[in-house]
Amino acid sequence: YLDASERQKMIEFVHQSEELRVFDTNKVIQRFNLFVSRLENDRVVGRAEAFRALGKIRTKPEIARLVAR
Repeated sequence: YLDASERQKMIEFVHQSEELRVFDTNKVIQRFNLFVSRLENDRVVGRAEAFRALGKIRTKPEIARLVAR
């Protein structure tokens, strides 16, 4: 479960992050919300999908750390 304050912190982080400024903020937040909804619907499947997405960028550890954060 992700409460409203945690979701708000994430949105603020996306808007303030220097590293994420190269991306469309709305798309970043949409993608975040997609993964959160999948985790809320089925924790095991949602977690697997999140790790699979991280796996796609495993050759770029600095980006993977930022996404995981």
